[in-house]
Amino acid sequence: MEKKYLLFAMLLIGFISLNHPLVYEATNDATCVECQEEPVPIEETEDPDPPPEEVIPPNPSESSPPSEEHPPPLDADVDEKEIQEPVEMIPIPDDSGATVPERNEEGDFPTTPPVTESREPNQDIPTEDMPAVDVPSTPPSSDEVTEEEAETAEEVSGIIGISLLDDLTLDGSYSDRVTLTATGSGVLNLNLLKNRYVIFKIPTRLIPYINQASLTGTYDVPSISVIGAEVGRKTGTFNALTVDPESGQVIVNVNDLLNVSLLTRSTYKFTLSFTLSSLPLGHPQQYTFFSQVTNEIVDIELLSDGSDSWTLTLEGPLFYLTVPSTIDFGIVPLHEARRTVNRQMMMTLIVSHERALGYPWRLLVNASPLQTSEGDVLENSVHFRTTDGQLLPLEQGPQLITSGVMETEPTTLSYPSDEGIVLDLQTQTPRAQQYYSTITWTLVNAP
Repeated sequence: MEKKYLLFAMLLIGFISLNHPLVYEATNDATCVECQEEPVPIEETEDPDPPPEEVIPPNPSESSPPSEEHPPPLDADVDEKEIQEPVEMIPIPDDSGATVPERNEEGDFPTTPPVTESREPNQDIPTEDMPAVDVPSTPPSSDEVTEEEAETAEEVSGIIGISLLDDLTLDGSYSDRVTLTATGSGVLNLNLLKNRYVIFKIPTRLIPYINQASLTGTYDVPSISVIGAEVGRKTGTFNALTVDPESGQVIVNVNDLLNVSLLTRSTYKFTLSFTLSSLPLGHPQQYTFFSQVTNEIVDIELLSDGSDSWTLTLEGPLFYLTVPSTIDFGIVPLHEARRTVNRQMMMTLIVSHERALGYPWRLLVNASPLQTSEGDVLENSVHFRTTDGQLLPLEQGPQLITSGVMETEPTTLSYPSDEGIVLDLQTQTPRAQQYYSTITWTLVNAP
């Protein structure tokens, strides 16, 4: 009887085992593969001061071996992927600064994980030989690029406002016109330059007195072949002159005139000529002029070494008057004395000038009474007879006799014997003595 119960029990256990296999991993969170039920977790008492967890980086070349305590059954219904414990893979950055920990003698990894410095992608690491450089996060604008290119071009072309001619000198002359002549030789490669200017600087005090229509400029430069050889000379007149009244500079663009790659050692000559008017009379003044041939419009006085300047000393416009040294009335008989007495000869006056072209002028005259050396006086006897026959009493103060404008040629005033200075003795009784009078002529700058 007991054997029957024992056999029945064994058959029941075998049947149950075939229809309900139990497969567990050696972990607390194992799950029954067949019923998908999770075991009740074991409650553990928490340690008030738990030891710090040790982080052991896995070896990427090895996978975690399955637990040996409970190997999975070889049943065909069990999938290996379902019974394996999932392993969290921690990738190690592919960085030259990272090191992979080596196993110790017991085959375990060290308890302290390696520390790798993290940095931004594409971040430059400064070294002793190459200092760190801040790289702008945004590309430069087109304006900034243009400014950089301009600065580079300036570095190539040299200092701003350089002189293009060597041994530049300035000479000048003045009579009715101011003429400035700049002379020098070329030494600079023009391929590096964008612009070329001939500049003359005039004292700003003179600018208001320049007749703009009288400004003329000329050039006399060598004609250069493409291989740099001189094949003659080019001369002519500048078509356009620009006057800057604030700086006092007269500027000429000569890009077309000096368009060869290399200036030769031959002579380059440029002139500027103009007229002046309405300067104050008789006030000595000094005026300094400058000239340069440059690559920029700059104040050329700052580039001057003294040889490229010329100083003009002006005493101001001068008026000249030429009059007879004496006026002879001859011998007059006493019985004919009470009348108008004319001169013995024609009277000529000449009006001229220096640097006063176009100036207005006025001529005045006055005289002292006729008198003898013994003191006998004939008052109101000296007059000036005009062309229309009017008698102007010269003893009563200066009398205006004529006016005009200074011309290139002197102005000649001629009076016949019965015009100009005459004596009126109709109311006088002269003695048989010699009479004298002083005549004063005055030429003034006035309309």
